[in-house]
Amino acid sequence: MSGIGILQLFWRGADRGVDSIWRNLNGSWSGDQRLGGVLNGGVAAATVPGTGVYRGSDNSVYSRWREIGGAWSNEQRIGGVLNGDPIAVQVPGTGVLQLFYRGTDNNVWSRWRNTDGTWSNEQHIGGILSGDPIAVQVPGGNVLQLFYRGLNKSLYSRWRNPDGSWSNEQELGGILSGDPIAVQIPDTDILQLFYRGADGALYSRWRNPNGSWSDEQRLGGILAGDPVAAQVPGTSILQLFYRGLTNSLLSRWRDPDGGWSNEQDLGGSLLRDPVAAQVPGTNVLQVFYEGVDGAVRSRWRNPDGGWSNEQELGGAVGSKLTVAVIPPVPSSLEFLNLGTGSGTTSGGVNECSYTLNLTIQQDGTCHFWGSYTNRGNAPIITAPSQTFGVSIVVLDENGKGYSFSAGGQVPSAPQSGCTYSWNQSQKSAVIAENWSAIATRSYANYGYSNQANVSEIIDEIEKAVQQAATTVQDVAKAVTAIVTLVGFLAA
Repeated sequence: MSGIGILQLFWRGADRGVDSIWRNLNGSWSGDQRLGGVLNGGVAAATVPGTGVYRGSDNSVYSRWREIGGAWSNEQRIGGVLNGDPIAVQVPGTGVLQLFYRGTDNNVWSRWRNTDGTWSNEQHIGGILSGDPIAVQVPGGNVLQLFYRGLNKSLYSRWRNPDGSWSNEQELGGILSGDPIAVQIPDTDILQLFYRGADGALYSRWRNPNGSWSDEQRLGGILAGDPVAAQVPGTSILQLFYRGLTNSLLSRWRDPDGGWSNEQDLGGSLLRDPVAAQVPGTNVLQVFYEGVDGAVRSRWRNPDGGWSNEQELGGAVGSKLTVAVIPPVPSSLEFLNLGTGSGTTSGGVNECSYTLNLTIQQDGTCHFWGSYTNRGNAPIITAPSQTFGVSIVVLDENGKGYSFSAGGQVPSAPQSGCTYSWNQSQKSAVIAENWSAIATRSYANYGYSNQANVSEIIDEIEKAVQQAATTVQDVAKAVTAIVTLVGFLAA
Protein backbone atom coordinates (compact mmCIF):
# COMPACT_ATOMS: atom_id res chain seq x y z
CA MET A 1 0.00 0.00 0.00
CA SER A 2 1.04 3.58 -0.54
CA GLY A 3 -0.24 6.80 0.98
CA ILE A 4 -2.37 7.26 4.08
CA GLY A 5 -5.74 5.71 4.83
CA ILE A 6 -8.94 7.64 5.38
CA LEU A 7 -10.78 7.62 8.72
CA GLN A 8 -14.51 7.15 8.07
CA LEU A 9 -17.54 7.11 10.38
CA PHE A 10 -20.85 5.30 9.77
CA TRP A 11 -24.20 5.36 11.54
CA ARG A 12 -27.91 4.92 11.03
CA GLY A 13 -29.35 8.28 10.09
CA ALA A 14 -32.63 9.94 10.98
CA ASP A 15 -34.22 8.37 7.87
CA ARG A 16 -32.86 4.93 8.96
CA GLY A 17 -30.41 4.87 6.03
CA VAL A 18 -26.61 4.54 6.24
CA ASP A 19 -24.94 7.92 6.78
CA SER A 20 -21.22 8.63 6.71
CA ILE A 21 -18.58 11.32 7.05
CA TRP A 22 -14.82 11.04 6.63
CA ARG A 23 -11.67 12.87 7.66
CA ASN A 24 -9.71 14.34 4.76
CA LEU A 25 -5.93 14.13 4.77
CA ASN A 26 -5.69 17.84 5.66
CA GLY A 27 -7.70 17.24 8.86
CA SER A 28 -11.00 18.68 7.63
CA TRP A 29 -14.19 16.64 7.60
CA SER A 30 -16.55 15.92 4.74
CA GLY A 31 -20.24 16.70 4.75
CA ASP A 32 -22.77 14.03 5.62
CA GLN A 33 -23.08 11.44 2.82
CA ARG A 34 -26.23 9.30 2.62
CA LEU A 35 -25.55 5.81 1.31
CA GLY A 36 -29.14 4.53 1.46
CA GLY A 37 -30.80 1.42 2.84
CA VAL A 38 -33.33 0.99 5.64
CA LEU A 39 -31.69 -0.20 8.87
CA ASN A 40 -33.04 -1.83 12.03
CA GLY A 41 -29.78 -1.33 13.93
CA GLY A 42 -26.24 -0.02 13.68
CA VAL A 43 -23.61 -0.45 10.97
CA ALA A 44 -20.63 -2.81 11.14
CA ALA A 45 -17.70 -1.93 8.88
CA ALA A 46 -14.63 -3.93 7.91
CA THR A 47 -11.69 -2.87 5.77
CA VAL A 48 -11.48 -6.36 4.30
CA PRO A 49 -12.79 -6.08 1.66
CA GLY A 50 -14.00 -2.56 2.53
CA THR A 51 -17.53 -3.66 3.34
CA GLY A 52 -20.35 -2.34 5.51
CA VAL A 53 -23.01 -4.74 6.83
CA TYR A 54 -26.20 -4.06 8.73
CA ARG A 55 -29.62 -5.41 9.69
CA GLY A 56 -32.29 -4.30 7.24
CA SER A 57 -35.94 -3.50 7.83
CA ASP A 58 -36.81 -7.19 7.29
CA ASN A 59 -34.09 -8.15 9.84
CA SER A 60 -31.90 -9.77 7.15
CA VAL A 61 -28.21 -8.99 6.65
CA TYR A 62 -27.57 -6.37 3.99
CA SER A 63 -24.29 -5.06 2.65
CA ARG A 64 -22.78 -2.38 0.48
CA TRP A 65 -19.12 -1.68 -0.12
CA ARG A 66 -16.79 1.14 -0.99
CA GLU A 67 -14.76 0.74 -4.17
CA ILE A 68 -11.13 1.84 -4.10
CA GLY A 69 -12.10 4.79 -6.30
CA GLY A 70 -14.48 6.00 -3.54
CA ALA A 71 -17.84 5.07 -5.09
CA TRP A 72 -20.29 2.89 -3.15
CA SER A 73 -22.03 -0.20 -4.48
CA ASN A 74 -25.73 -0.80 -4.57
CA GLU A 75 -27.30 -2.60 -1.62
CA GLN A 76 -26.89 -6.39 -1.54
CA ARG A 77 -29.22 -8.65 0.47
CA ILE A 78 -27.27 -11.51 2.06
CA GLY A 79 -30.05 -13.20 4.04
CA GLY A 80 -30.71 -14.57 7.50
CA VAL A 81 -33.04 -13.28 10.22
CA LEU A 82 -31.22 -11.30 12.92
CA ASN A 83 -32.10 -10.50 16.52
CA GLY A 84 -29.33 -7.91 16.93
CA ASP A 85 -26.56 -6.13 15.07
CA PRO A 86 -24.03 -8.15 13.03
CA ILE A 87 -20.27 -7.94 13.32
CA ALA A 88 -17.74 -8.43 10.53
CA VAL A 89 -14.15 -9.60 10.92
CA GLN A 90 -11.40 -10.99 8.72
CA VAL A 91 -10.63 -14.67 9.25
CA PRO A 92 -6.95 -14.68 10.34
CA GLY A 93 -4.49 -15.73 7.67
CA THR A 94 -7.07 -15.46 4.87
CA GLY A 95 -8.83 -12.90 2.71
CA VAL A 96 -12.21 -14.14 3.94
CA LEU A 97 -14.65 -11.77 5.66
CA GLN A 98 -16.86 -13.54 8.22
CA LEU A 99 -20.09 -12.28 9.75
CA PHE A 100 -21.54 -13.27 13.13
CA TYR A 101 -24.93 -12.39 14.53
CA ARG A 102 -27.63 -13.47 16.97
CA GLY A 103 -30.53 -15.24 15.28
CA THR A 104 -34.17 -15.35 16.29
CA ASP A 105 -33.37 -18.38 18.47
CA ASN A 106 -30.67 -16.27 20.22
CA ASN A 107 -27.97 -18.62 18.90
CA VAL A 108 -24.81 -17.48 17.11
CA TRP A 109 -25.12 -17.71 13.34
CA SER A 110 -22.54 -16.95 10.69
CA ARG A 111 -21.85 -16.64 7.00
CA TRP A 112 -18.73 -15.52 5.16
CA ARG A 113 -17.64 -13.76 2.01
CA ASN A 114 -15.22 -15.80 -0.08
CA THR A 115 -12.28 -14.17 -1.84
CA ASP A 116 -14.16 -14.36 -5.17
CA GLY A 117 -16.97 -12.20 -3.73
CA THR A 118 -19.56 -14.97 -3.23
CA TRP A 119 -21.25 -15.57 0.12
CA SER A 120 -21.57 -18.89 1.92
CA ASN A 121 -24.78 -20.36 3.21
CA GLU A 122 -25.75 -19.63 6.81
CA GLN A 123 -23.84 -21.63 9.45
CA HIS A 124 -25.27 -22.41 12.89
CA ILE A 125 -22.63 -22.11 15.63
CA GLY A 126 -24.75 -22.40 18.79
CA GLY A 127 -24.94 -20.90 22.28
CA ILE A 128 -27.78 -18.89 23.81
CA LEU A 129 -27.01 -15.17 23.82
CA SER A 130 -28.52 -12.21 25.67
CA GLY A 131 -26.53 -9.67 23.65
CA ASP A 132 -24.52 -9.28 20.47
CA PRO A 133 -21.31 -11.30 20.00
CA ILE A 134 -17.83 -9.93 19.38
CA ALA A 135 -14.96 -11.60 17.51
CA VAL A 136 -11.22 -11.04 17.69
CA GLN A 137 -8.02 -12.78 16.59
CA VAL A 138 -6.14 -14.53 19.39
CA PRO A 139 -2.69 -12.90 19.52
CA GLY A 140 0.15 -14.99 18.16
CA GLY A 141 -1.95 -17.34 16.04
CA ASN A 142 -4.63 -17.76 13.39
CA VAL A 143 -7.44 -18.53 15.84
CA LEU A 144 -10.60 -16.40 15.75
CA GLN A 145 -12.37 -16.23 19.12
CA LEU A 146 -15.97 -15.25 19.88
CA PHE A 147 -17.22 -13.79 23.17
CA TYR A 148 -20.77 -13.09 24.26
CA ARG A 149 -23.10 -12.69 27.23
CA GLY A 150 -25.12 -15.83 27.89
CA LEU A 151 -28.67 -16.21 29.05
CA ASN A 152 -27.47 -16.25 32.69
CA LYS A 153 -25.46 -13.04 31.97
CA SER A 154 -22.16 -14.89 32.33
CA LEU A 155 -19.32 -14.48 29.83
CA TYR A 156 -19.06 -17.27 27.27
CA SER A 157 -16.68 -18.04 24.44
CA ARG A 158 -15.97 -20.40 21.55
CA TRP A 159 -13.26 -20.21 18.90
CA ARG A 160 -12.57 -21.05 15.27
CA ASN A 161 -9.48 -23.19 14.72
CA PRO A 162 -7.22 -22.56 11.70
CA ASP A 163 -8.76 -25.63 9.97
CA GLY A 164 -12.22 -24.01 10.12
CA SER A 165 -13.66 -26.18 12.91
CA TRP A 166 -15.28 -24.66 16.00
CA SER A 167 -14.66 -25.47 19.66
CA ASN A 168 -17.31 -26.26 22.21
CA GLU A 169 -18.69 -23.44 24.33
CA GLN A 170 -16.55 -22.29 27.27
CA GLU A 171 -17.97 -20.41 30.27
CA LEU A 172 -15.54 -17.80 31.62
CA GLY A 173 -17.70 -16.46 34.46
CA GLY A 174 -18.67 -13.02 35.71
CA ILE A 175 -22.04 -11.25 35.64
CA LEU A 176 -22.33 -8.82 32.73
CA SER A 177 -24.81 -5.97 32.30
CA GLY A 178 -23.69 -5.25 28.74
CA ASP A 179 -21.71 -6.66 25.84
CA PRO A 180 -17.98 -7.32 26.34
CA ILE A 181 -15.09 -5.92 24.31
CA ALA A 182 -11.77 -7.66 23.61
CA VAL A 183 -8.40 -6.15 22.71
CA GLN A 184 -4.76 -7.24 22.56
CA ILE A 185 -2.53 -5.72 25.23
CA PRO A 186 0.13 -3.75 23.31
CA ASP A 187 3.48 -5.51 22.83
CA THR A 188 2.18 -8.77 24.34
CA ASP A 189 0.29 -11.89 23.29
CA ILE A 190 -2.32 -11.25 25.99
CA LEU A 191 -5.97 -10.81 25.01
CA GLN A 192 -7.90 -8.74 27.55
CA LEU A 193 -11.66 -8.45 27.97
CA PHE A 194 -13.54 -5.54 29.50
CA TYR A 195 -17.21 -5.30 30.44
CA ARG A 196 -19.72 -3.58 32.69
CA GLY A 197 -20.57 -5.69 35.72
CA ALA A 198 -23.81 -6.11 37.61
CA ASP A 199 -22.92 -3.15 39.88
CA GLY A 200 -22.19 -0.93 36.87
CA ALA A 201 -18.43 -0.96 37.48
CA LEU A 202 -15.75 -1.80 34.93
CA TYR A 203 -14.47 -5.38 35.12
CA SER A 204 -11.80 -7.30 33.24
CA ARG A 205 -10.21 -10.68 32.73
CA TRP A 206 -7.49 -11.74 30.28
CA ARG A 207 -6.26 -14.70 28.30
CA ASN A 208 -2.62 -15.58 28.91
CA PRO A 209 -0.39 -16.71 25.99
CA ASN A 210 -0.71 -20.34 27.19
CA GLY A 211 -4.51 -20.21 26.79
CA SER A 212 -5.39 -19.97 30.49
CA TRP A 213 -7.65 -17.24 31.85
CA SER A 214 -7.12 -14.89 34.79
CA ASP A 215 -9.58 -14.31 37.57
CA GLU A 216 -11.96 -11.38 37.29
CA GLN A 217 -10.47 -7.94 38.08
CA ARG A 218 -12.60 -4.99 39.22
CA LEU A 219 -11.27 -1.70 37.81
CA GLY A 220 -13.93 0.60 39.26
CA GLY A 221 -16.00 3.46 37.93
CA ILE A 222 -19.73 3.50 37.23
CA LEU A 223 -20.63 3.02 33.59
CA ALA A 224 -23.81 3.99 31.75
CA GLY A 225 -22.88 1.92 28.69
CA ASP A 226 -20.29 -0.42 27.25
CA PRO A 227 -16.58 0.53 27.24
CA VAL A 228 -14.28 0.88 24.22
CA ALA A 229 -10.51 0.34 24.18
CA ALA A 230 -7.69 1.55 21.90
CA GLN A 231 -3.91 1.61 21.96
CA VAL A 232 -2.43 5.07 22.42
CA PRO A 233 -0.45 5.54 19.17
CA GLY A 234 3.32 5.46 19.55
CA THR A 235 3.12 3.92 23.03
CA SER A 236 2.38 0.64 24.79
CA ILE A 237 -0.51 2.19 26.69
CA LEU A 238 -4.04 0.81 26.38
CA GLN A 239 -6.72 3.43 26.98
CA LEU A 240 -10.38 2.82 27.84
CA PHE A 241 -13.29 5.20 27.24
CA TYR A 242 -16.86 4.97 28.48
CA ARG A 243 -19.93 7.00 29.27
CA GLY A 244 -20.36 7.77 32.97
CA LEU A 245 -23.53 8.17 35.00
CA THR A 246 -23.54 11.91 34.23
CA ASN A 247 -23.19 11.04 30.50
CA SER A 248 -19.74 12.65 30.29
CA LEU A 249 -16.80 10.93 28.58
CA LEU A 250 -14.64 9.10 31.12
CA SER A 251 -11.32 7.34 30.67
CA ARG A 252 -8.65 5.30 32.38
CA TRP A 253 -5.56 3.61 30.94
CA ARG A 254 -3.28 0.66 31.47
CA ASP A 255 0.42 1.48 31.72
CA PRO A 256 3.01 -0.89 30.19
CA ASP A 257 3.77 -2.29 33.68
CA GLY A 258 0.15 -3.44 34.06
CA GLY A 259 -0.91 -0.73 36.50
CA TRP A 260 -4.10 1.27 35.95
CA SER A 261 -4.58 5.02 36.18
CA ASN A 262 -7.29 6.79 38.11
CA GLU A 263 -10.44 7.76 36.24
CA GLN A 264 -10.20 10.89 34.07
CA ASP A 265 -13.24 13.03 33.16
CA LEU A 266 -12.86 14.34 29.59
CA GLY A 267 -16.16 16.22 29.52
CA GLY A 268 -18.90 16.31 26.94
CA SER A 269 -22.44 15.02 27.16
CA LEU A 270 -22.93 11.66 25.44
CA LEU A 271 -26.15 10.07 24.25
CA ARG A 272 -24.55 6.72 23.27
CA ASP A 273 -21.29 4.80 23.70
CA PRO A 274 -18.13 6.31 22.18
CA VAL A 275 -15.75 4.84 19.59
CA ALA A 276 -12.01 5.53 19.24
CA ALA A 277 -9.39 5.15 16.51
CA GLN A 278 -5.92 6.30 15.56
CA VAL A 279 -5.86 9.07 12.98
CA PRO A 280 -3.98 7.46 10.05
CA GLY A 281 -0.45 8.75 9.54
CA THR A 282 -0.31 10.37 13.00
CA ASN A 283 0.12 9.53 16.68
CA VAL A 284 -3.24 11.12 17.46
CA LEU A 285 -6.01 9.08 19.12
CA GLN A 286 -9.48 10.41 18.28
CA VAL A 287 -12.73 9.67 20.11
CA PHE A 288 -16.19 10.08 18.54
CA TYR A 289 -19.63 10.05 20.12
CA GLU A 290 -23.18 11.22 19.68
CA GLY A 291 -24.02 14.34 21.64
CA VAL A 292 -27.32 14.98 23.36
CA ASP A 293 -28.38 16.99 20.29
CA GLY A 294 -27.90 13.90 18.09
CA ALA A 295 -24.87 15.33 16.24
CA VAL A 296 -21.47 13.62 15.91
CA ARG A 297 -18.94 15.13 18.29
CA SER A 298 -15.25 14.43 18.81
CA ARG A 299 -12.16 15.21 20.81
CA TRP A 300 -8.65 13.85 20.40
CA ARG A 301 -5.54 13.05 22.38
CA ASN A 302 -2.40 14.75 21.10
CA PRO A 303 0.97 12.93 21.21
CA ASP A 304 1.94 14.94 24.33
CA GLY A 305 -1.06 13.51 26.22
CA GLY A 306 -3.13 16.67 26.15
CA TRP A 307 -6.75 16.63 24.98
CA SER A 308 -8.43 18.93 22.49
CA ASN A 309 -11.66 20.79 23.05
CA GLU A 310 -14.86 19.19 21.77
CA GLN A 311 -15.48 19.46 18.02
CA GLU A 312 -18.91 19.20 16.43
CA LEU A 313 -18.89 17.25 13.14
CA GLY A 314 -22.60 17.40 12.35
CA GLY A 315 -25.01 14.72 11.20
CA ALA A 316 -28.12 13.29 12.84
CA VAL A 317 -27.21 10.00 14.50
CA GLY A 318 -29.73 7.22 15.11
CA SER A 319 -27.41 4.42 16.29
CA LYS A 320 -24.01 3.79 17.81
CA LEU A 321 -21.18 5.08 15.64
CA THR A 322 -18.83 2.76 13.76
CA VAL A 323 -15.35 3.88 12.73
CA ALA A 324 -13.16 2.27 10.06
CA VAL A 325 -9.94 3.09 8.26
CA ILE A 326 -10.37 3.00 4.49
CA PRO A 327 -7.05 1.67 3.13
CA PRO A 328 -5.16 3.65 0.50
CA VAL A 329 -5.08 2.50 -3.10
CA PRO A 330 -2.24 0.00 -3.72
CA SER A 331 0.30 1.56 -6.07
CA SER A 332 1.46 -1.82 -7.39
CA LEU A 333 0.53 -5.51 -7.50
CA GLU A 334 2.84 -8.52 -7.63
CA PHE A 335 2.20 -12.06 -8.87
CA LEU A 336 5.46 -13.95 -8.31
CA ASN A 337 6.79 -17.49 -8.76
CA LEU A 338 3.69 -18.84 -10.45
CA GLY A 339 3.97 -22.01 -12.49
CA THR A 340 4.87 -25.66 -12.19
CA GLY A 341 7.60 -27.70 -10.58
CA SER A 342 9.44 -30.83 -11.62
CA GLY A 343 7.26 -33.76 -12.64
CA THR A 344 4.29 -31.78 -13.88
CA THR A 345 2.91 -33.22 -17.10
CA SER A 346 1.33 -30.98 -19.72
CA GLY A 347 -1.60 -31.79 -21.98
CA GLY A 348 0.84 -32.23 -24.89
CA VAL A 349 3.36 -34.94 -25.60
CA ASN A 350 6.24 -33.58 -23.51
CA GLU A 351 6.72 -32.74 -19.86
CA CYS A 352 7.60 -29.16 -19.03
CA SER A 353 8.26 -26.73 -16.19
CA TYR A 354 7.73 -22.98 -16.17
CA THR A 355 7.84 -19.94 -13.90
CA LEU A 356 5.85 -16.74 -14.36
CA ASN A 357 6.36 -13.37 -12.64
CA LEU A 358 4.42 -10.16 -13.10
CA THR A 359 4.37 -6.74 -11.49
CA ILE A 360 1.98 -4.00 -12.55
CA GLN A 361 1.82 -0.42 -11.30
CA GLN A 362 -0.81 2.26 -10.99
CA ASP A 363 0.72 4.30 -13.82
CA GLY A 364 0.43 1.30 -16.19
CA THR A 365 4.04 0.11 -15.98
CA CYS A 366 4.10 -3.68 -16.51
CA HIS A 367 7.03 -6.05 -15.98
CA PHE A 368 6.59 -9.65 -17.13
CA TRP A 369 9.38 -12.22 -16.85
CA GLY A 370 9.95 -15.93 -16.46
CA SER A 371 11.15 -19.11 -18.17
CA TYR A 372 9.82 -22.29 -19.81
CA THR A 373 11.74 -25.60 -20.06
CA ASN A 374 10.85 -28.48 -22.39
CA ARG A 375 12.30 -31.47 -20.53
CA GLY A 376 11.11 -34.16 -22.95
CA ASN A 377 9.84 -37.65 -22.14
CA ALA A 378 11.30 -39.48 -25.13
CA PRO A 379 14.83 -40.15 -26.43
CA ILE A 380 16.51 -37.03 -27.80
CA ILE A 381 16.73 -38.45 -31.30
CA THR A 382 12.93 -38.78 -31.48
CA ALA A 383 11.68 -36.09 -29.08
CA PRO A 384 10.15 -33.22 -31.04
CA SER A 385 10.73 -29.56 -30.53
CA GLN A 386 7.87 -27.92 -28.69
CA THR A 387 5.89 -24.81 -29.49
CA PHE A 388 4.52 -23.41 -26.27
CA GLY A 389 2.67 -20.48 -24.74
CA VAL A 390 2.26 -19.27 -21.17
CA SER A 391 -0.06 -16.57 -19.86
CA ILE A 392 -1.14 -14.71 -16.73
CA VAL A 393 -4.67 -13.28 -16.85
CA VAL A 394 -5.21 -10.53 -14.25
CA LEU A 395 -8.92 -10.18 -13.45
CA ASP A 396 -10.57 -6.99 -12.29
CA GLU A 397 -13.69 -6.61 -10.15
CA ASN A 398 -15.88 -6.51 -13.26
CA GLY A 399 -14.61 -9.85 -14.59
CA LYS A 400 -12.50 -8.24 -17.31
CA GLY A 401 -9.17 -9.98 -17.99
CA TYR A 402 -5.78 -8.49 -18.87
CA SER A 403 -3.46 -11.12 -20.31
CA PHE A 404 0.34 -11.15 -20.30
CA SER A 405 1.66 -13.86 -22.62
CA ALA A 406 4.94 -15.27 -23.88
CA GLY A 407 5.77 -18.13 -26.22
CA GLY A 408 8.22 -19.67 -28.61
CA GLN A 409 9.70 -22.94 -29.84
CA VAL A 410 12.28 -24.94 -27.91
CA PRO A 411 13.91 -28.36 -28.41
CA SER A 412 13.55 -31.05 -25.79
CA ALA A 413 15.96 -31.34 -22.88
CA PRO A 414 18.83 -31.76 -22.47
CA GLN A 415 19.59 -30.17 -25.84
CA SER A 416 20.91 -26.65 -25.99
CA GLY A 417 18.11 -24.08 -26.00
CA CYS A 418 15.57 -26.28 -24.20
CA THR A 419 14.79 -23.34 -21.86
CA TYR A 420 13.15 -20.18 -23.15
CA SER A 421 13.41 -17.06 -20.96
CA TRP A 422 11.86 -13.62 -21.34
CA ASN A 423 12.04 -10.30 -19.52
CA GLN A 424 9.69 -7.63 -20.86
CA SER A 425 8.61 -4.20 -19.65
CA GLN A 426 6.22 -1.67 -21.12
CA LYS A 427 3.50 0.80 -20.16
CA SER A 428 -0.16 0.11 -20.72
CA ALA A 429 -2.70 2.93 -20.80
CA VAL A 430 -5.50 0.38 -20.32
CA ILE A 431 -3.98 -0.86 -17.04
CA ALA A 432 -3.65 2.73 -15.79
CA GLU A 433 -7.22 3.62 -16.79
CA ASN A 434 -8.69 0.56 -15.05
CA TRP A 435 -6.40 0.54 -12.02
CA SER A 436 -9.12 0.94 -9.37
CA ALA A 437 -11.04 -2.07 -10.69
CA ILE A 438 -7.83 -4.13 -10.98
CA ALA A 439 -6.48 -3.22 -7.53
CA THR A 440 -9.84 -3.89 -5.87
CA ARG A 441 -9.78 -7.57 -6.84
CA SER A 442 -6.00 -8.21 -7.02
CA TYR A 443 -6.43 -11.70 -8.49
CA ALA A 444 -4.90 -13.60 -11.41
CA ASN A 445 -5.22 -16.94 -13.21
CA TYR A 446 -2.34 -18.48 -15.11
CA GLY A 447 -1.70 -21.41 -17.41
CA TYR A 448 0.24 -22.80 -20.36
CA SER A 449 -0.15 -24.84 -23.50
CA ASN A 450 2.32 -26.78 -25.67
CA GLN A 451 0.67 -27.42 -28.99
CA ALA A 452 1.63 -27.70 -32.64
CA ASN A 453 1.39 -24.04 -33.61
CA VAL A 454 0.98 -20.55 -32.21
CA SER A 455 -2.67 -20.17 -33.29
CA GLU A 456 -3.59 -23.17 -31.15
CA ILE A 457 -1.77 -21.59 -28.21
CA ILE A 458 -3.82 -18.42 -28.54
CA ASP A 459 -6.96 -20.56 -28.67
CA GLU A 460 -5.96 -22.14 -25.38
CA ILE A 461 -5.33 -18.75 -23.75
CA GLU A 462 -8.70 -17.49 -24.97
CA LYS A 463 -10.38 -20.53 -23.42
CA ALA A 464 -8.69 -19.78 -20.10
CA VAL A 465 -9.97 -16.21 -20.20
CA GLN A 466 -13.46 -17.39 -21.09
CA GLN A 467 -13.53 -19.59 -18.00
CA ALA A 468 -12.54 -16.62 -15.83
CA ALA A 469 -14.82 -13.97 -17.36
CA THR A 470 -18.42 -13.64 -16.29
CA THR A 471 -20.23 -12.40 -19.41
CA VAL A 472 -19.91 -12.59 -23.17
CA GLN A 473 -18.97 -8.93 -23.20
CA ASP A 474 -16.20 -9.55 -20.70
CA VAL A 475 -14.89 -12.41 -22.83
CA ALA A 476 -14.70 -10.16 -25.87
CA LYS A 477 -12.86 -7.48 -23.91
CA ALA A 478 -10.48 -10.00 -22.39
CA VAL A 479 -9.65 -11.65 -25.71
CA THR A 480 -8.96 -8.22 -27.19
CA ALA A 481 -6.62 -7.59 -24.29
CA ILE A 482 -4.69 -10.76 -25.16
CA VAL A 483 -4.00 -9.62 -28.67
CA THR A 484 -3.47 -5.89 -28.20
CA LEU A 485 -2.85 -4.98 -24.60
CA VAL A 486 0.39 -6.29 -23.18
CA GLY A 487 1.02 -9.49 -25.03
CA PHE A 488 4.62 -10.53 -25.54
CA LEU A 489 3.90 -13.54 -27.76
CA ALA A 490 6.97 -14.51 -29.77
CA ALA A 491 6.75 -16.58 -32.94
